[in-house]
Amino acid sequence: MLKEILVLVSAVSILLLGIIVYTKDRKSQLNKSFFLFTISSFIWSLMLLFYIRPVILSSEIWIKLTYTATIILIPPILYFCGVLCNKPLKFLTKLVIACFISYLPILPTLYITDWWVRDVIVTPQGVETMLGPVYALYGLIGGIYFLWLGLTLFKKHQQSSGTEKMQIRYIGAGILTYATFTFTVDVLLPLIFNNTLYFWTGPLSIVFLTVLTAFAIMKYHLFDIKVILTELLVTMLGTILCIQIFLSAAGQSRLISIGIFILYIPLGYLLVTSTHEEIKRRERIEQLVKELSEANFKIQSVEKMKSDLINMASHEFRTPIGIIKNALWFLNKKEVAENLAPKAKDNLEIVNHSVERLSELLQNMTEVLAASTGELTLIPEPTQVEILINDVISSKKDEAQEKDIALEFREPKRPLPQINADPTKLKYVLWELLNNSLKYTDAEDHINFSTKKEDRSIRIEIADTGRGISPAQLQDLFQKPFSKGDYMHTTQPGMGLGLYVVKNIMDMHHGKIDVASHEGVGTTVTLHFPLT
Repeated sequence: MLKEILVLVSAVSILLLGIIVYTKDRKSQLNKSFFLFTISSFIWSLMLLFYIRPVILSSEIWIKLTYTATIILIPPILYFCGVLCNKPLKFLTKLVIACFISYLPILPTLYITDWWVRDVIVTPQGVETMLGPVYALYGLIGGIYFLWLGLTLFKKHQQSSGTEKMQIRYIGAGILTYATFTFTVDVLLPLIFNNTLYFWTGPLSIVFLTVLTAFAIMKYHLFDIKVILTELLVTMLGTILCIQIFLSAAGQSRLISIGIFILYIPLGYLLVTSTHEEIKRRERIEQLVKELSEANFKIQSVEKMKSDLINMASHEFRTPIGIIKNALWFLNKKEVAENLAPKAKDNLEIVNHSVERLSELLQNMTEVLAASTGELTLIPEPTQVEILINDVISSKKDEAQEKDIALEFREPKRPLPQINADPTKLKYVLWELLNNSLKYTDAEDHINFSTKKEDRSIRIEIADTGRGISPAQLQDLFQKPFSKGDYMHTTQPGMGLGLYVVKNIMDMHHGKIDVASHEGVGTTVTLHFPLT
């Protein structure tokens, strides 16, 4: 009885897979050809079922009908693989006709002679077929067609790529397994060992082939095959429970089987629908991930375009700025400036400040670009911070005096320990912080530098009595770029790019930067550099 159940379940599973694949896309020629193959496989499996359990007619008649069904089964396999390999319809038609013609002489001799089947007997182990003298020819013809299938799929596999390559790989694996299994139980065992007890196992190998083929047709998509396998499992279990009703003894046992089958129907339905819902959710997540990936790619493209634009602009502006600076240097010479009219002197001073601001902006843009792309590098060496502070103060001393701002550095009584830092980058940090203090500190205010050695670090403090920053604005102070609102006053233009670079440089030094500020009182910036 186990054999009959396995064959019946296999037959139903094969047909169900064909229906599922076909309903996924009824217009697809590939799906249609696969469905045709599953129908012929289903008929072939039913013939084998009646061969081992002849309800009507005899096992001998059913085995002959099975061979006839085999003749009907091979052309759909050839047609399906031809469609998969994009063979022309005209070629496929000729192939199917040639297949039928090659088997046509077998049919009359199959029923009126004992060349193929001499007799069928029933043994304790099962039904056995006594084969005729020309049975080997049957296997030879089938072997030729399967060899053509294998070579065709192999050639297509070599020419394909991506999803199509994976489809052919899975279908090829299924056909190879099916052909090997069938050749073993239908040809080798009968001819060499005179053993035909395993004829009934053919549908089991076709189930394996149809599952792999269905997997491949669904474009190598795991979620679709999960639905297919769930529906297949539910149907198989339902078939087994249904068969159990008829196998159970009459009375209480049969009522229990009926009750279990009735309870199983809604549970099976819930299992299939929940699987469909899960697949839809996962496909939605997949779609969102894909959209997010595409959006991220576009953002990266825009960022690259922006970086390229900044890089190009900074390089293109350097040459004209250099020319303007050379002209200004000539005009600022004492013997030339003395001969300028007062109005011209005022205009010259405005141009001087504007060019300096433009140079500063280009430098900040270059540094921001380097920080954004990871190209900002350090060349650390033993560095004395007091020397760097004095250099920066010297470069800004005239500007501070011009604005009537007191600029002082309270130097330590003893030299501080040297830190391992990039002096050029550190000097940029100090210059940028002092430059911001000068911008937002008014006349008669103060800017004080101080340093101190702490337990494991050197502290540099820059305190001013300027306008200060609001608490809300402090949170975004070092972002790229920072818009300071009122703090970035229109009379003191700038983009805040330098502060973003300052934070990057401090991070690269494994340092720390703190800012404390009160509006109308002033701002204190504290730098901490670790001692090595």
